[in-house]
Amino acid sequence: MGSWQHRVTHAVLGFAAFVVCAPPAAAQDEKALGWFYSTELSAVFTSGNATSNTLGLGAGVRRVWENTEISLRGNGLRTRSGTTTRSAVGTPDDFQVAERTDTRLTAENYSVRSRIDRTFGERFLAYAGVGWERNTFSGFDSRVTAVAGAGNTWADNERLRFKTNYGVTYTVQNDIVQDVATADSFGGVQLRADFWRKVTTTTTFESALVVDENLAQTDDLRADWTHSLLVAVSKALALRASVQVLFDNLPSLTTVDLEQPAGMPTGTTVQVPLDEVDTRFTIALVANF
Repeated sequence: MGSWQHRVTHAVLGFAAFVVCAPPAAAQDEKALGWFYSTELSAVFTSGNATSNTLGLGAGVRRVWENTEISLRGNGLRTRSGTTTRSAVGTPDDFQVAERTDTRLTAENYSVRSRIDRTFGERFLAYAGVGWERNTFSGFDSRVTAVAGAGNTWADNERLRFKTNYGVTYTVQNDIVQDVATADSFGGVQLRADFWRKVTTTTTFESALVVDENLAQTDDLRADWTHSLLVAVSKALALRASVQVLFDNLPSLTTVDLEQPAGMPTGTTVQVPLDEVDTRFTIALVANF
């Protein structure tokens, strides 16, 4: 990660420590029941000397009963960036400038996840879920993961929620560049921790850590750590700032042109692993109803 990414990540982790230690906001220690919906939109558009269009969409629904909870959520992010080249035609004293802008897809990822939780008593829960995601820039066209397991509910009320889960998984992954040394389907184990805290009457903090281990190839360890700060601007609208750090100890492969010497293509390609760490910083408008 770059220096700015380290600073952002450290700042969020420091704030998380502050949230954990901060005194709780005044609220009733009762669990909120019923239907909960949310949608969020993030967009960045630039034009002129630089061209870039980023659009992010997300939507979720959650149904909470006294002992059961069902959730479904989908997210999508797409970025196109443009490079402008200029040329001049004529003489040094009389010329015309022509501009050409070529745009290309520079980021794209989509995901859909569903889950059902069932609590038994005050502390124990069982759960099952399935998710699909696509991230071609991380090297895979699709990844489907089914998970089932058990966990503990340490707190679940209007001001604090904290759960830990321990599950078994089965994953089917379709890479852009196939790696003959890696199976495209495998079993694994998953550890997950979800934390939500009401900091003030208008501000909440949320953190989720998911660690997946491939039992068929133990070098294939993945982690997804997301921190979010939600600030309400009205009863239905809020602003969310989030940092997501994705780690893959055995990343997918990509192909690159082989040159010898540098700048002289040989007409041959080689396979190299992608980066192990991806970091995303997002600010989005969220509607809750």
